[in-house]
Amino acid sequence: MKTTVLNQINEIVTTARQHGLGQIVTEDKYYDGKNITVDNKNLLNFGSCSYLGLETDQRLKVSAIDAIMKYGIQFSSSRHFVSCSLYDEYEILLQQIFGAHIAYTTSVSLGHHGVIPIIVRENDAIILDQQVHASVQDAAFKMKAYGIKIVVIPHNDMAFLKKTIEELEGSCNNIWYMIDGVYSMYGDYPPVDTIKEYLDSYDSFHLYADDAHGMGWAGKHGRGFLLSQMDLHPKMVMATSLNKAFGAGGGLFIFPDKETKDMVRNCGGPFMFSGPHQIPVIAAGIASAKIHLSSEIYDRQEELKSKIAHCQSMLEKYNLPIVSNPTSPIFFIGAGKMEVGYKLVKKIIDAGFYVNISVFPTVPKQCTGLRFTITTHHSYEDIENLAKVIAQSLPEALSEEGSSLAEVCQAFDKVPTFIINKEKMLIG
Repeated sequence: MKTTVLNQINEIVTTARQHGLGQIVTEDKYYDGKNITVDNKNLLNFGSCSYLGLETDQRLKVSAIDAIMKYGIQFSSSRHFVSCSLYDEYEILLQQIFGAHIAYTTSVSLGHHGVIPIIVRENDAIILDQQVHASVQDAAFKMKAYGIKIVVIPHNDMAFLKKTIEELEGSCNNIWYMIDGVYSMYGDYPPVDTIKEYLDSYDSFHLYADDAHGMGWAGKHGRGFLLSQMDLHPKMVMATSLNKAFGAGGGLFIFPDKETKDMVRNCGGPFMFSGPHQIPVIAAGIASAKIHLSSEIYDRQEELKSKIAHCQSMLEKYNLPIVSNPTSPIFFIGAGKMEVGYKLVKKIIDAGFYVNISVFPTVPKQCTGLRFTITTHHSYEDIENLAKVIAQSLPEALSEEGSSLAEVCQAFDKVPTFIINKEKMLIG
């Protein structure tokens, strides 16, 4: 990364911290999943990715405590040699959730560095969606050192993807298209039907998908958004996170065949080296997996779905510039200029709601926005109150920075999920 870009990122992060919008540390003695304390002030937390509220579930906590009393905090040995007794039970449950072969690592980000170098072979190529998670890009770009061709294409542009596949076909063995199942900024999805068509049409075309934000709240047994839309394809490898809606910790990789799973498990660096999961994390995961394998998971999914729909309805009521997909738990309200974004998020936090600012480099500079998430911890009233505060704060922030809704529309007009009634263009 060039020095100028690093300096820009450092300046942006420093500015966010100075505004009290980033690198915040809570002051709570106890978490209930809904409230946090910052600067002696209670905030309703709309920044959590624990979409199903399982991180505070009593069953997960008791399971973790019981395991600590039996086994201690950690079993500090490389899994290449010997593993904690709890792993077998956990991995059997995870296999039942996905109905496929799985490999479990301490994080999704670390796991990418163990999986991608194994599945991508000599004379293969990688196509990256422009918005695929930075952790995937980081692992993929390191493959350049091994002579792997890397192509970055516009976000969700299936015509461009088709053209790129056909250009690479004759000169490469396998072509790996790398995407997110749910994109972390706008909560939007890949065009699954077209991707399935390409998997069936092009022998060399393979899919590598990171569905970290889709786990739990969608699909059979909560196996994720992507697998709610398609079966695990024979030419597909999927990653997901157990840190978010699952309520525990670690990264999970799902394979269509045992041979590939074994190769990753035996040869992938992060799957070999010392640094296993802490015992309470595994135990909490076992408790969560049992919930996912019960009918309760569908009740939780329906509750979240209802609250997502209510939030979307409230944002539309105030004619806010909604950039995000209307059916995911990730919401994004366009602000445009960075200065407007800082002002907007600060006003909302001052009003008692913790939300995130999305700013360069996670989005283009002119596409700064307010990002927040919905979880089952939130009540319908909480959601209504947040929407009202956003509706009050956005025109103030725009006016104070000499901007307008027209400028916001200009910044986001090309985003397919962008919604606003331009005839009204008034909030309230």
